[in-house]
Amino acid sequence: MSKHASPSARWALPVWLAAVAVFLICLGWVLFTAPSEERPRRTAAQAGPVTVLDGLPAPGTVAAPDMPFAASQEYVLTGAGLQGFYQTSAPNDVWTLDYPEPELDAQLIRRGPPDPQIVSEGVKVMWRVGPEVGLTRGSTVRSGSMEPVEESFFRASIPVSAVRADGTLDPYPVVTLRAEDAASGKVLAESAAVLAVSPGFGCAHCHANAGTAILEVHDRHQGTHLMDTHAQGTVIDCRSCHTGPGLGKDGKETPGKGLSVSAAVHGWHAAYLTGDGADACKTCHVDLGRAGDGGKDAPKPLFARDFHVDRGLTCVRCHGNMADHSLALLKAEREAGQERAVKLMTGITGTLSLETIKGRLPWVQEPDCTSCHNFSEKPDLLTASAFNKWTPRDEGRAGLFSERRGDMLMVRCIVCHGAPHAVYPARNPIAPNLDNIPPLQYQQQAAPLGSYGNCALCHGQPMDYSAHHPLVAWSETDIHVPAGARLSMPVARFSHQAHTPVVNCTVCHHTGYTDGTSLLCTSSGCHDGVTATLRAGKDAKPKPNPRYFYDAFHGSALPSCLACHTQSLAEGKPAGPTDCKACHQAPSPLWAAEDAARRASGNGASSEASPGTGRTAPPDASAAAKTE
Repeated sequence: MSKHASPSARWALPVWLAAVAVFLICLGWVLFTAPSEERPRRTAAQAGPVTVLDGLPAPGTVAAPDMPFAASQEYVLTGAGLQGFYQTSAPNDVWTLDYPEPELDAQLIRRGPPDPQIVSEGVKVMWRVGPEVGLTRGSTVRSGSMEPVEESFFRASIPVSAVRADGTLDPYPVVTLRAEDAASGKVLAESAAVLAVSPGFGCAHCHANAGTAILEVHDRHQGTHLMDTHAQGTVIDCRSCHTGPGLGKDGKETPGKGLSVSAAVHGWHAAYLTGDGADACKTCHVDLGRAGDGGKDAPKPLFARDFHVDRGLTCVRCHGNMADHSLALLKAEREAGQERAVKLMTGITGTLSLETIKGRLPWVQEPDCTSCHNFSEKPDLLTASAFNKWTPRDEGRAGLFSERRGDMLMVRCIVCHGAPHAVYPARNPIAPNLDNIPPLQYQQQAAPLGSYGNCALCHGQPMDYSAHHPLVAWSETDIHVPAGARLSMPVARFSHQAHTPVVNCTVCHHTGYTDGTSLLCTSSGCHDGVTATLRAGKDAKPKPNPRYFYDAFHGSALPSCLACHTQSLAEGKPAGPTDCKACHQAPSPLWAAEDAARRASGNGASSEASPGTGRTAPPDASAAAKTE
């Protein structure tokens, strides 16, 4: 600047710079301190809704009901929830996203021989919930009849809630079922099932006021007048406007009255939650799992609680990440002529191209189980994915896992496999076997009904092959047992294929190989001991036998099988089975009675592990080895 410049000119540049700085500061304040409803805040609460978890019953305080089953009874009754986990909106007097009441399906089977039959005529099937179970707002109904559907199964809408009358949380209420002869009232069969319900979406994780704040945003961005309507005392029913596309008589989609709730909610939030994987899902789908006995900060699974979680598969493997999931929903809306979908799609960048992603209708099309389970080979745990492989649209709900039947078009998939997100074997966070009531009742094993040779449950006799769908199993080998050991449970079987994705071979074969072949557990000098203790002489004190075979598999320290599985479970990692009978497979549905008879006759020793607990008792030093 020239030394001859006037004083006002000398100050012009600093003043201009100061003005720009003030402007930038104000702009930053507007952008980064916008109300929570405009720009959702990511808070620590999203890592795990502590307030919800604090309300969960403590692990071990809830027990699965002990339902009756006699080998001589003529009928088998089973039930399962259609949704697997019923999501609700948090109770408030401003707006609601609630679905109709959750539905429970049941089938009554008359056992063979000669052939089992599905029974729906001449019988009544009733449901009941106990006084401790919470009910939906305004309901007092705790029992009722289930209606026959398609002459093959029974269905009922059950008004259960995740919140009990005293305000405590119970997201896994148990519904008991009873089938009676319609004429005589004779009880034919009884059973029970969990009808899991969530206490609400996680809107409050980001929105300081999850009630009116959301209405204000809607009015501002969509030109609605929801706040005025609410001021008149009306609770806003979101689904009254967000109906989503439907199917016309010609089978083609027709635009609905606004985007579907699924497309609108996911599409709006995808821009804020992109790249978070499964963590994005549990921002809204409230996390109701616990990892072992860990604290509040311990890893917690999503509401999916079946063997898929144990194998390390998260919700994105089937539903896709937030961006791709949203684009699939919005693309179906756009194809149906819903122009509002186009605007939301422009702000979302998926991992797949928009041309590659297939549009899907929520609740009509879901990830197709057969895209991974093709009944010709086991899925690859590292690559298996059902995203973008939806159930056929022209089949509607009949193509969903919850509605589908086996190849014989008789038994529904959920009858043998359990509810979606809780297929057998499932591990419930508050009571390990709460979701496994039917398989434990009928075959004393948390596994799909009829598996492991339990076909006699319905057929009344062993079967040579499966007529429901082809059975595909991993190759397995028997665990070798040292000479002189006495068995107290069926010999466990081991699958190398199941372990390859999660553990290195040398973890188990820790002594290496001989002539290119891995050493067996019972190789000389390894785990070939059949007694728990050793004595150096008559007067010497007994000491633990380091080669005791039992400890190699049930010991508390790695690399024992039980220690590895239970430690992984506590850390929230893929854990595999931790229940005794998941490894020591029951040879028949009458295994418990057969085992009791065998022990009573003195032909077998009592087990060191309580069935279903996954915990072992201290070995008896004076007894012969209790092995696999």
